[in-house]
Amino acid sequence: MPLRINSETRLLGLIGYPVKQSLSPAIQNAAIRKLGLKALYLAFEVKEEDLSDAVKGFKALNSLGFNVTIPHKLKIIQYLDELDTLAEQIGAVNTVVNKGNNLIGYNTDFYGIVNPILKKGWKLEGEKIALIGAGGASLACIFALKYLKVSELFIINRTLKKALELSNRAKIFGLKAEGLELNEENLKEVLKEVKMLINATPIGMYPNIKESPLGDLKLGNVEYVFDMVYNPVNTRLLERAKEEGKEVIFGYEMLIEQAKESFKLWFQIEPNFKVMVRAFFKEIKNYDKG
Repeated sequence: MPLRINSETRLLGLIGYPVKQSLSPAIQNAAIRKLGLKALYLAFEVKEEDLSDAVKGFKALNSLGFNVTIPHKLKIIQYLDELDTLAEQIGAVNTVVNKGNNLIGYNTDFYGIVNPILKKGWKLEGEKIALIGAGGASLACIFALKYLKVSELFIINRTLKKALELSNRAKIFGLKAEGLELNEENLKEVLKEVKMLINATPIGMYPNIKESPLGDLKLGNVEYVFDMVYNPVNTRLLERAKEEGKEVIFGYEMLIEQAKESFKLWFQIEPNFKVMVRAFFKEIKNYDKG
């Protein structure tokens, strides 16, 4: 079904910086076309100093809402009228819904993490988990892993201060956590203890596809690996994991799960998940992999 644009078409979008390589427009517009909805999803590069004006613009244009990505997931909160309970607890927003000219912030990254794990049937209750990264997606990880009843979380980050801040936040919400600096020594020790490793950093993302947050380290006793990087689909970290016989979750699975939940908030209808997946793989082929 073609995407028809006229005076009744409602605007949706993604704001962040940079967003030039985002696949969200392809995914969301494919789902919109499938259902014949009167909407159009675009990506907008918005620098930090322009964030307030961008939010006012979406509101003035009577948009359905928008997604928020790096680096605005935390700062966006001050420009919204209301927060969903989960987004307020997490302290980060990736989806905004315009209800009666009232901008409400949500966090669907939580579902982007939880849903793929539940679909895989991975049992994490009582297990130790390693999380590399301390950004907005890592905030959602805290609540996802708390929901999945893990016993302990090791937060590993290049900047130790941020790892410690996030581990303290996790403790406030009842999750045992330790913050560590990202280095080979700490990784070696943690990988001996944990059942699952999550990469919530852009390490390994195109064009730096030869990089891995683990360097050349083996995964040791880790059984499950979840890499949030979705371009390339097969990151160096995931390739290493599969070579060592580990089970994996691809970054595109999180991307599409959170996109599905955003779609449901905007339209109050379930999108076709397979259509979104096909749109992702069709679009990612258009990128020059060097």
